[in-house]
Amino acid sequence: ATAYNLLLNPNGGNVGIGTTSPDVKLVVQDVTPEIKLLPSGDTSQYTRLFHSNFWSGPSTQLISRSGGVIRSLLARYGDDLSIMPEGGNVGIGTTSPYAKLSISSTAGGTTPLFTVASSTAGAGTTTAFHITSQGNVGIGTTAPAQLLHVNNSNGNAAIQIQGSNIGFMQIFGTGGAVAHLGTYTDGTVRLGNEQGANTQHIVI
Repeated sequence: ATAYNLLLNPNGGNVGIGTTSPDVKLVVQDVTPEIKLLPSGDTSQYTRLFHSNFWSGPSTQLISRSGGVIRSLLARYGDDLSIMPEGGNVGIGTTSPYAKLSISSTAGGTTPLFTVASSTAGAGTTTAFHITSQGNVGIGTTAPAQLLHVNNSNGNAAIQIQGSNIGFMQIFGTGGAVAHLGTYTDGTVRLGNEQGANTQHIVI
């Protein structure tokens, strides 16, 4: 058979399937409108986009099938947005995510892996949490100089440590050495270290 080109409104206008009044370039109207993309000669792979009321409310879903595995890339149920609602992992910058959400950066890149901010300005005054491409974590700063960098520009405490009886933190070094800094129930602040059975404290 001879293959011919099919031109729909080549001089302009919109195309409607199931409707005589399309208001955009392509409108598919049905009880459950659906578009399916299928490569030639391989029915095991396809991409589907459809809209329905299957989940007791309007929902839009983008589904990809490859090698017999079906994945919902995007699903919207009412006001909820779900990615991979059937299970599986989500990857950003990687095709092999090993966790529920895996973010990978290009070697030598400078784009941050993750940022939580009150605006898109990227300034330290608006950024609450920031992970650089090198893995440094900044709280209150977009330029963490160490693995963990906490900055509070309003003059209040940057870190609060609280426990039921005492609040303290431990710093571990090589060879099993441990340093302690904490507050105790008697109101004292203690700075100490221990190496095996040897323990020393400075009480303030």
